[in-house]
Amino acid sequence: MAVSFPQLDIYYIDFSEESKATVGKLDSLGKGLIKAGDWFAHAQLPGMGLISIFMGLGISLTPRIVKSLTQLINQNRFFIITSKEELDKFENACGNDWISNKKSLKQKQYYIRHPKITNRNLLVEAKAFYDYIEEEQKDELVDYILSHCAAKHIKIDRLDVVTTKGKGSAKVKGVDPQGTLEQGISKKDIYEYDNPKGTQMVPTHSQYIWLNNSLMRSISALSEGGSLTQTYESDFTFGLSVGEAKTIGLDLSKHKKYTYSIHVEC
Repeated sequence: MAVSFPQLDIYYIDFSEESKATVGKLDSLGKGLIKAGDWFAHAQLPGMGLISIFMGLGISLTPRIVKSLTQLINQNRFFIITSKEELDKFENACGNDWISNKKSLKQKQYYIRHPKITNRNLLVEAKAFYDYIEEEQKDELVDYILSHCAAKHIKIDRLDVVTTKGKGSAKVKGVDPQGTLEQGISKKDIYEYDNPKGTQMVPTHSQYIWLNNSLMRSISALSEGGSLTQTYESDFTFGLSVGEAKTIGLDLSKHKKYTYSIHVEC
C-alpha cells in the first residue's frame, strides 16, 4: 500500500518594490487574487496577468516555467512573501540564510512549506526537500516502532534505486544510539538501527503523516519475540509534474515512487 502524501505549497521570497507593485496591480484586477492572512496566492488569472506576475518577480520566462507556475497558481499552491514581517513567521528548516529574489541566480530559490500541521512554520529549501522528508520519514517510522514494541533490530531498505557507495549517519530524534545509513552497491539504500537491550521508548511524535494504516497496524501487533517483514510504497512526486518539480528546483533524480522493505525484530 502506498503512502498518500499531502500536496505541497510553494513559496517564493521577493521584497522588491517591483514585486509589491505587481501584487498591487493584480489586486486591482479583482480576478481571483486570494489573500489568506498575510499570504498572497493567485488563482484563475488571465494569461497576461500571470505573465505580469513572473516578469514582476524577475523570473526568466520559458514555456515550461510559465506552464508550471501557472498550474501551481491556479491550484492555489504558489505563494509570494513580500515583506520581512511575513517571512518572520517562518523558519528555514535547513538552517541557512533566506534567499530572496536574485536575478543573478539561474535557478530561482523556491521553498516548500512543511505539510505537517505541527510544523507549518517551517519552509524547506526545494533542493533539499526530498532528502529532508526521507530522513523525517525514517525518524517517524523508527519512533512509531519503538513506542509500540521493544524492537532490538530495525532494517529499512529502499529498493531499486541506484546510489553511490558510502556510509553516513542518520539521526533519530529522541533515540540513542543513533542509526547508521549504508548506501550499498546493490541498488539499495539500507538503514539499520540496533537496540540490543530492547528498550521501549516514549513516542516523540504527535502526528504520523508519513505512515500508512496497514503498516501501523502491523507494527502495533508486534510483541516480544516477534518479527515483521513488510513492504510499503512512498510517492515522492507529491502530485507535482516533472515540469513543476524542475521549475521549483527539486532533485529530479528523486522525483519518483519508492518501494521500501522493513524488517523488525523484537
